[in-house]
Amino acid sequence: MEEKDGSFLVKEVYPETGSLQRIKCLVRISAEKGIIRVSLYVTEGTMMDVGITGDFMQINDIDFDPLEGLLIGAKTERAEIKRIVHAYFDENEIVMVGASADDFVDAILGAANES
Repeated sequence: MEEKDGSFLVKEVYPETGSLQRIKCLVRISAEKGIIRVSLYVTEGTMMDVGITGDFMQINDIDFDPLEGLLIGAKTERAEIKRIVHAYFDENEIVMVGASADDFVDAILGAANES
């Protein structure tokens, strides 16, 4: 694992799968509390699989599996990721302690930018 800009990043590329890459990113969010881990499969700038885990605190305990599904097929561009994440947080009235929707956007972009 390498340390980069306060985040721990791991990049795994499987060339035998063509342009499909697996990128893992463990991001120490700059919020007050928590860690957000994002694992992506990206091909040609499109997220093909997304995993979001971590150690963060929610008031209303919403599942992030549906958010992962919404991100599949999305481009790895800030505007699109931000639109999807913020819409999910707003629709589900997600309340977090020491973290925000923008922290999730940054974690996803952190993983995507390693591709």
